[in-house]
Amino acid sequence: MKRIFIIIMVTAIVLVGLVGCHKDNQTATDILTGTNGWVLSTAFSDPRYHLSDGGYASDLINDGYLNIFEAYYILVFTSTGGEIVKPGDVPAPSDGEGFFKKETTLGNWEFNNPDNPTTITMYIPFLYKEGLINCQILNLTKDEFKIKFKVQDDEESAKKTCTFTLTYVPL
Repeated sequence: MKRIFIIIMVTAIVLVGLVGCHKDNQTATDILTGTNGWVLSTAFSDPRYHLSDGGYASDLINDGYLNIFEAYYILVFTSTGGEIVKPGDVPAPSDGEGFFKKETTLGNWEFNNPDNPTTITMYIPFLYKEGLINCQILNLTKDEFKIKFKVQDDEESAKKTCTFTLTYVPL
């Protein structure tokens, strides 16, 4: 009886160890492409970005850098490397030239190292005309995609480089 009890205990310990050591084998690509899209939740500039109206923006969403509908764009990353933007719940005005009013393929995204990425080259919808931007990955989980990159503030009185930090959450 004692022997059966020991065998059961050893088996239970091994099973608990195996379950506890189970590693989620999702790759960064799986995480990035495994959602219905990503929506911007926060966007900050450091130092403050000089706006064309003379003001400054630290919080790019609430301080007037972004139009409200730009904050609702949905970014979709495909497993084949495509990057798509879809309009969100707040539609762009009909006279909003250059804004995404329908699903649009932006181009291709790419990790610097698919196995352990530290950067991603991608399009930022509100900076689409700037082309591909190399972004440092601060966090990439199923709940958050956080990046930062440099932007040149060319306003005459500013003439500085700002770091934009964007946080996206899954749709």
